[in-house]
Formats: sequence, C-alpha cells, structure tokens
Amino acid sequence: ADARIYNSLINACARAGHASKAESWLYEMELCGFAPDQKTYNSLISACAKSSATEMAEHWLHRMQTRGYVPDAVTFGTLMHAFAKVGNITKVEGWLDQML
Repeated sequence: ADARIYNSLINACARAGHASKAESWLYEMELCGFAPDQKTYNSLISACAKSSATEMAEHWLHRMQTRGYVPDAVTFGTLMHAFAKVGNITKVEGWLDQML
C-alpha cells in the first residue's frame, strides 16, 4: 500500500460521511509510515463536515496547519459547509473572513 491508497480510502469515507472511520484510516496511514498531505486532511475535514462533527473538523484543520499545510479554498469551503449544516452562521462568516 502507499499514500494514494490511504487517501482513496479516507476520501471514500468522506463521501459516505463516516468521520470516525476516515480518522481511523489516517491513523493507520501514519502507523504504516505514510505522511498525510493536503488532500488527506481535506478529505478528513470533509468526512467531519458530512457527519456534522464540527469540533473534529476544526481539530484536523489545526493539525493540518501544525504539519505545515496552508488551508485552501477547498478546506475553507468544507468548513463553511460543516458549520452551515449545524446552523452556526457566525462560524461560517468567520471561516469566510479567513479565506478572504
């Protein structure tokens, strides 16, 4: 296996809205010696957004940043979707401000 396979698995979990399973695959990826990249983190944040796990999404955003990745339009759009889904418009506006 390589990082692309793990990214595909995490992305599949994201599409299905299975944040915990996506998170498990990320941990497995790291245990096998593969480093998550921007795509990995964006997929994991997407899984969190689809399952309304906003705190988990923010956790992974911060971890992404501490690993040296800069959030992009996909990252911010996904975070805005997550907070809109739970009705937190203040956070949506905050993420929009950070994106701009």
